[in-house]
Amino acid sequence: MWQEKRSSPRHVIELPIQYQQVEGRDGGFLKIMPLKGLQSQTKDFSESGLLFLTHECFKKGAFLELTFCLRDKVFKAKGCVVRSESDQESKMYRTAVSFLAPDSLFKVKIAEQIYLIEQYRQSLSEKEERLVTEQEAAEKWIRKNSTEFSKFYPR
Repeated sequence: MWQEKRSSPRHVIELPIQYQQVEGRDGGFLKIMPLKGLQSQTKDFSESGLLFLTHECFKKGAFLELTFCLRDKVFKAKGCVVRSESDQESKMYRTAVSFLAPDSLFKVKIAEQIYLIEQYRQSLSEKEERLVTEQEAAEKWIRKNSTEFSKFYPR
């Protein structure tokens, strides 16, 4: 019987992503793919990692350097490949990566919140039949979700 192994919920967030394989050396990382990273698209995010499409199949345990943009912000993170499986629809590989560092988790959580606030702003604008500003949407979002978000930052 199949059992969910994820420790945190996934959120469907499709963003352009650039990735590059790196090799761990003496506490640092050495790039081992072309200098320019490859482009693709994320499929979903969670606090612990992300799923995205890659042009090649990566071995479990491979290290990747990931860069994605959300509005005018650039987010970088390093992760370890958990799995890489053929995707018949796209003819690419669905590659799951687990983040390596706590600061990567924080960056992804912030990126996720920016994305969700924008989705919320668009929904509110439609519902209220007027253009809701980013500031107004963010303030409403924070009031609505601050209890949930505060779980991540114990005092």
